[in-house]
Amino acid sequence: MSEILSPNEPMPDSKPVRPSGVCRKCGAASLSKRTRLLLCEPCFVRRLALQVPPLIKVAGAVIAILILLSALRLPNAIRAAVHFRAGRDHELRLEYREAKEEYALASAFLPHAIEVRVRLATVAYRLGEFATARQALDSLSGDEMREDVAHDVLMLSTKLKEAADEPAANQDK
Repeated sequence: MSEILSPNEPMPDSKPVRPSGVCRKCGAASLSKRTRLLLCEPCFVRRLALQVPPLIKVAGAVIAILILLSALRLPNAIRAAVHFRAGRDHELRLEYREAKEEYALASAFLPHAIEVRVRLATVAYRLGEFATARQALDSLSGDEMREDVAHDVLMLSTKLKEAADEPAANQDK
């Protein structure tokens, strides 16, 4: 049975104390000059080789590639945002031709931007360019969108259908 220590007694060391000039891994007498750790040169090299696991290196490379791709796409996103904002400003001033041009430029920079395509379809409808509006709306099929944008698409689609039915109704008379 082990001895019981009194509260004032220090804990006995379980590891033997090594002299400061000896490698703490293998016990070699010569220490590496490249580190302050108590390691000989071969133990130091082995430790460096085990520093970064391969999975961490792969994850770092994937993250670096994603950051690079994002950085490459950033200028187009900024240009699209500038043109989209200009288009909104023109649309609010009822300058639909200019708005359509700005939205077309924004769509060229970000072709998959849903809101840009909806605004483009809206101004094309207001200009009476129903084929352009229909084409912009058809490009949205299958895309997920916010509820307010979906409502705008539904309303515009209904108006386009009514506009397409109107000439046919006039021809019947």
